[in-house]
Parts: sequence; structure tokens; C-alpha cells
Amino acid sequence: MKPLIYKTMTLLFSLCIISGCKGNYSTNVVNLDTMEIIEMDSTTSDYCLTPIKCSVPMDGIVRTIDYSDYTFYLGRSRKKIYCIENDTVIGILESVGRGRGEYVRIEDYCYDERQKLLYVVDQKRILKYSVPSMEFIESIDINFTTSGMIALDTERLLIKCSYFTDDTYNNLYDGVCIVSSKTGEILKQCLKFDYYSTFCFMKCDFQKDGNNVLLPMADPYINRIVSFDLSNYSTKEIESFSFNPRWRLSKKMTRLLKKDHIKFEIDFDDEFYCNGCHFPSFINSRLTYWCYAIENGKNNGGVVIKSGDETICRLFNISGTNILVSPDYVKDNKCYSLIEGETESIIEDWDELSPLGREIYETMKAQPFNNPVLLSFTVDKGL
Repeated sequence: MKPLIYKTMTLLFSLCIISGCKGNYSTNVVNLDTMEIIEMDSTTSDYCLTPIKCSVPMDGIVRTIDYSDYTFYLGRSRKKIYCIENDTVIGILESVGRGRGEYVRIEDYCYDERQKLLYVVDQKRILKYSVPSMEFIESIDINFTTSGMIALDTERLLIKCSYFTDDTYNNLYDGVCIVSSKTGEILKQCLKFDYYSTFCFMKCDFQKDGNNVLLPMADPYINRIVSFDLSNYSTKEIESFSFNPRWRLSKKMTRLLKKDHIKFEIDFDDEFYCNGCHFPSFINSRLTYWCYAIENGKNNGGVVIKSGDETICRLFNISGTNILVSPDYVKDNKCYSLIEGETESIIEDWDELSPLGREIYETMKAQPFNNPVLLSFTVDKGL
């Protein structure tokens, strides 16, 4: 999993936090200290390794979004988007510059399958490109920043956005809005976030579940998963929980987050914390989400499964390697994890190497340019 550097965080504190109230935690506690590390080979099914084919070296991957026809990878430099059909890169968006159809940095993106349009956010603009040719179509100006978006139809986008509602720069709206894809106008405010939900949400995308979108709503006290109905824009809370004390937001972090309510960059390398949950979905009809416990800059992603009244917490490892498996995206009951880097660096103990570990090693070794390998898997019903 990629390192977490949090940029452009829009921070709002509730009166409860500002007044320093304590103890308002959920009775449903996810205890990350009891998260068991188990061998992936024996606890998951239908796993498959797919080498991503590309004729040039790829720029690492920081974000992945999958659709019915294409998958899109955002490069680590945020200068390129790779369009992938099945297992092959068929188009690369690389239009860095300041001219027409060019961008400085890709802040956000999504894809409209109906029109085969890629929407790219850069510096208060949404640029549109045809797919897979990546030909520039047009750009529209916007007055908000984004951290997650999907196309609802040919005329509307659902966007997690932040903007000031007046000229005083005191009244900030931070939440989910319906936005015109033709003009950039905000058509409807749908769901307001607080400051820490933004902190959490910047790692993940809208997670579609039929006609609903599942949204994580993080908080220093209670984390929530909300279902957003795309037909009528109503919301319903489907889960709430707190972490055990060691992994809650510390007073030090709270002070740093409170320091600037507009924009800043922050990296808590020396902290223990967990920033909410990610990729909420129903896998095998059970609510499943992933929590990334940050320990001294190291990011360990574990799965949390709600099975009746029971909460199951697991970390997946692959014997003989240093790989802790967690997804880069989740879709249709399946989890997908990109494995990147130097081949030899993944091996810790050749004698303990599992069959899956050896398969990963050999697949990576055969990859040109150290380009990524995609591991897909299903979390077993019996886990």
C-alpha cells in the first residue's frame, strides 16, 4: 500500500471537538491490536495473478479505479493516467503543461462509461478527454476542490468537494454534491462531512453497491459507513464503530489538524493511528471494509468483516515474503491489489516461501521494466 501524504485537507471541527468533550465513543469497538495475521493461501479463494502489459516503464501507481470496460491507474507523479483493457495498457494520458488541454497535476479523476469520457481535475478546472485515444475535448472552470468523484449520467457528476460559500472565507462547505458536467455548477448539496471524514476520504473513492454508494464518515470518536441512494439522494447509516484507544486520533494530531482550517500538507510518520475505514462493500453478503493502521510510517491494511454480531479482523500475509495483502480497489465481491517494486525485495525467507509467494516472485521477475502485477482474490465465506 502506498505511503499516505495528506494534501489539501479541508478541516472543520464540530462544537463537541472544539469544546474538548471526551468519551463519546461507539460501544462497537474494532480492536486492531487483536488483528490476527493469517496465511493468504489458505484463507482466500479464486486468487489470480495478472501481469500488466505495457511497452514502457510505468510510473508506479497511487490510485486505481475500475469500470466495466476499462481500468485506470494514476501514476505516482500524478502526471499520467494509464488506460487498461483486460491486462494491457492501451492508452496513456500524459498532457503536462499549461496550454490548451494540458494540466499541471492530476488532482482527481473519474470516467463516464456512457460517453467514454475521462474527467480530470487540475487547478480549479475539469478537463475532458476521449477514451482510449486521450484526445482533449474541452475544459470547464470550477470553484471547488475535489477528493473523489463519479459520473451519475451524461450531465451530472457526484463529487466530494470543498468550497467557501461566501466571500468571507469563513463559511466552508465540505461534502458530497451533484455537479453539472457541462458547466461545473453545483446543482445540489447532498451530504456534509466534518473535518476528519475528509482526512479519511482522501484515500478512497466512492464505492458503488448497486444503486447506492457506500461512503466512509470518519471521526475521532465514531466512524460511520453511510449508504447514499443514487435514485433519491437519501442517506442511511449502515455501520458505526470506534477503534480501541491505541489507534484513535491523538491529541497531538488533533492540535495539528486544528491549526489550519483551509489547506496544508501533513505527514504523521511517527504516530500510531488509524484513519477510518476504506473500500466498504458487501462481499459474500457480509459488510466488509479495510482499516490501515499507521505505525511509525508503516501502513498495515487489514480486513474487518461483520458477520452477524461478530466482528472479524484479519491481516493477510504471504509466507516467505514481506507482502501484507490489502486492496487498491474492490469490485463485485473481488479485491484487487497491485504488487510493484524490485523482485528480490519481496523475499524474506526462501525456505518459508508459499506456492503463492513463489508464483508472485516468478511473475514479477518476468515483467519488463518492473511493471506491476495485479493480484485479485475473494475473501472466503468461511473466514
